Amino acid sequence: MKDSYFKYHRELVIHSFLLNQKGSIHDLLVESNKRIREIDSEKEIGLRALEKHLKELKEKHGYPIISYRPSNEELRSKNYNSDIIQYPHKEVDVRKVKFLKYNQDFNPKGFLRDDEKNKIEEAFIILRRFIGQPGMEWLDEFIYNEDQLLNLTPFLEKKIQFEENLARVKKPFSLIKDALMNQDVIKVKRNVRQSKLGYHDLIFHTHFLKIWNNKWYAFGYALEQNDNREFKNSPYVLPIDENIKNIKIINDIAFQKTEFNYTGEPLDTSYFKDIIGVTNVLNKKPENIILRFHDKDKFDRLNIKPPHESWTLVNENDSYIDISIRVKINSELRNIIYKNSPGLEVISPESFRKTIKKEINRAYSYYTNL
Repeated sequence: MKDSYFKYHRELVIHSFLLNQKGSIHDLLVESNKRIREIDSEKEIGLRALEKHLKELKEKHGYPIISYRPSNEELRSKNYNSDIIQYPHKEVDVRKVKFLKYNQDFNPKGFLRDDEKNKIEEAFIILRRFIGQPGMEWLDEFIYNEDQLLNLTPFLEKKIQFEENLARVKKPFSLIKDALMNQDVIKVKRNVRQSKLGYHDLIFHTHFLKIWNNKWYAFGYALEQNDNREFKNSPYVLPIDENIKNIKIINDIAFQKTEFNYTGEPLDTSYFKDIIGVTNVLNKKPENIILRFHDKDKFDRLNIKPPHESWTLVNENDSYIDISIRVKINSELRNIIYKNSPGLEVISPESFRKTIKKEINRAYSYYTNL
C-alpha cells in the first residue's frame, strides 16, 4: 500500500487523540502504530516520523496543536503505574513529559486544508468532463451543490479550464498548477530554437490554465529574458510542453494579479470572447466570417460542439450548409479550416478567403512538383 494511505489513517488517530487530550506524544505513537498494524501487521513508524507529521500539520497546514505540562489529575487519569513508563520505543519519565491537544473549540472535521481543497477540486475537474453526457445528468446538481458546500469556487476563482492530457508534461503542469493555486511567482527555463542561447528564462505570474487541441497553456504576466534582453508581456501565453526544462519558485518577488477576465463571466469582458483557442492579439478586431460546408458530416461533427459561442447556422440546402462566426482571425481558426479541407470553404471576408486560398495552393504545389 502507498505511504499516503497509512498517513491518512495516522491523521485520523492524531485528530481523535488531540481532540480528546489523551496524553503525550509517546501515547500517541502507541495508538498510531496500533491503528497501522490493524492494516498491515509489519508496518509502523518511529517517534521522529510522528514528530515530523505533527510539525507538518502545525506549521504547513495551520492546525493549532498545543503542548502543555499536565496537571497531577491528568497524570493520574492516565493510570500510569509509576513515574517511569516503558513504552515499546522508549523509557519515559512521566513527570517530564508534555501532553498534546488542540486549541480550545477547534474541530478538524470542519477544517479543510489548501492541499485537500486542491485534491478535491482535481477530482471535480475530472467529473466536470462528463457534464452533459447521456446518463450523467445528476452531475450538474451534484457539482453545483458540492461547490457551494465546500466553497471551492471562490478558492480557485475558476482559474482552470480542464479537459485532459498530462502525458509527458505531468511534472511541469503540476508545478504551474500549484503556482496558480498558491499565487507563487516562478522562474521557467524553456528551450527556444530561435534563441542564440537555445533557451529563454521567464519570470512568470500564473493567472489561468486552459487546454486547447489537447495541449495545456498557462496565461499570465511574464518578464521574458531573451538573449540578454528583457520583455514585459501581459498577457503571456506559455505552452506547457516538453520545451519546459526547469521551474522553481521565486520568493522575493511579489505576485502580480491579472487585469484580464479569463473566467468568462461576464462574457462581454471575457479574454476569450472573440477568439477560438488561445491566441488573442488584443488590438485586433473580430470579423464576421462565413464558412460553407460542402461535407455535411464534417458540419455535424463540429456542430455538436461548436468552437465558438457565435457559431450560427445561416443557410442550409441540399448542396451545402453556411454558418457565421464572429471572431478574430488567428492560427487556431485557420487550423480548423485546414483540418476540415476539403469539404469546407471560406466565403467571406474576401481577404481571409484569399489567405486560405494562397495557403491551400502552396500545399497543393508540394504534391505537383514530384
